[in-house]
Amino acid sequence: MKLLDASAIFAELGHPARLAIVKELVKVGADGLNTGLIGKKLDMPNSTLTHHIRRLESVGVVEREQVAQCLVCRMNVSILKSLSNYLLDACCTQSKKKAC
Repeated sequence: MKLLDASAIFAELGHPARLAIVKELVKVGADGLNTGLIGKKLDMPNSTLTHHIRRLESVGVVEREQVAQCLVCRMNVSILKSLSNYLLDACCTQSKKKAC
């Protein structure tokens, strides 16, 4: 992952509502959640939820899929892992104590 990609993802995750959405999606993993249920859990109006999901989708963090009459959102776990690795791969590389 490159600095600009990581920066864009962190910028989108920096909003409390978007971080709350991601946290709900991480809990359910590959099963995903339909947007109606996410909205209820977070007490968020549909139009606001849609806005935030689109922002997360724009950086690849969330994927949406139409299933019957429901719109299901899933966390893109590979992006989350790449983001974590982006930070952790450099962990303690310049530390004299090598604490990690």
